Amino acid sequence: MTLTILRAYIGPHREIDADTELLSLGLTDGHKECIAAEIEDACGVEISEDQARAWRTVGDLLGVGA
Repeated sequence: MTLTILRAYIGPHREIDADTELLSLGLTDGHKECIAAEIEDACGVEISEDQARAWRTVGDLLGVGA
C-alpha cells in the first residue's frame, strides 16, 4: 500500500529501491507530510510531522506502512 501511495507522487515508471533518496525523487518535506497522511489513513498508523520529515530514503518510508 505504501509503495502505491509513493508511486502516485513519483510516477509509475521511475526506478527505485530501498536506498533511493527521496530528495532525488523530488519529494519535499511537504510531499512527505502528504504521503504520511495517506499512509496513516490507509494503514492505521500514526506518523508525526517530525517522523515524516526525517525520512531520507524509500526504505525509510516503506518501513512505516509495512
